[in-house]
Amino acid sequence: MIIVGGTYSEICFEPISEDIFGSGLRAVSLVLENNNTEDLIFYTCADEEVQNHLNYYTNIYSSLTVITEQVFESPKFHYDFPLKTPSIFPRPDLYRDVDVLLETKGDNILVFGLLEASIKVEGEKVVYDPQSPVNPIPFSKTGSSAKKLITIINQSEARKITGCTEISKIREYFFIQESCFALILKMGAKGALLFNSATDEPIIIPVYKTNKVWPIGSGDVFSANFAMNWFNGIDLVESATLASKATACYCDTRNLITNNRFSSFEYPTLSVKEVPQDMIYLAGPFFTFGERWIINEVLNSLRGFGLKVFSPFHDVGQRIRQI
Repeated sequence: MIIVGGTYSEICFEPISEDIFGSGLRAVSLVLENNNTEDLIFYTCADEEVQNHLNYYTNIYSSLTVITEQVFESPKFHYDFPLKTPSIFPRPDLYRDVDVLLETKGDNILVFGLLEASIKVEGEKVVYDPQSPVNPIPFSKTGSSAKKLITIINQSEARKITGCTEISKIREYFFIQESCFALILKMGAKGALLFNSATDEPIIIPVYKTNKVWPIGSGDVFSANFAMNWFNGIDLVESATLASKATACYCDTRNLITNNRFSSFEYPTLSVKEVPQDMIYLAGPFFTFGERWIINEVLNSLRGFGLKVFSPFHDVGQRIRQI
């Protein structure tokens, strides 16, 4: 199995957390922890700090080969809290003139989009996750090719790539323009839709209710677990269902060892057909900078889920402070 993806620092201020993962290395770690007999080749980029971290992995896992391209500085993702859109250092635009290409060919390839490099792969089975909320790149635009291509993408990325909001149009684009063998459209709390063709009705892949939710890296876990299953001959529906279960285990525990928990898997299916339309009243003090910052972040997080929110501070204005 070949994995192509980024290796990034991930720093969260609350709750405090600091790791070196990124989509690529997290996927590598998941496969090694759950299927450690499989030989892995990992293509990534690294500065000196990240390279030292990767050397630690290759010293521990004899089945892992890491091939790196050097960059001036590996990206660092800073989260104020897990639901917050991260700040990225250095700024992503500083990588635009960096001419780095990760290129490989093989039978089974999992590919993530990167900030600091372009990718070009040629494979029999390829799973592609563009991994960019701002500028997702279609697989066909990378110069890559696959005999059987499965794209895993969330709704926001799909809308940016296709310019469409209707699911039928999104599905049509990926099967006709991208020549996908299958498409998995992730829809947050609604679960995911698995499309086998441009015309068949989608299969709903459930999402599971957990006691806690750690969202950082959850999409990486889904894609990595799905690819590992599909590459090992498991059918599409079962691969996607197991990937959703693995994601639930990870979100609840932040542990990448997930497969040994399936036999005692007790998380109930979460059924959210539509986003609730009731209005949320956001109450709280807003007299200091810290109070206003928290109110603003809660508002953005709730609206990010598509919920309707009334906030006196935002919707009435500053004059409410003088009453």
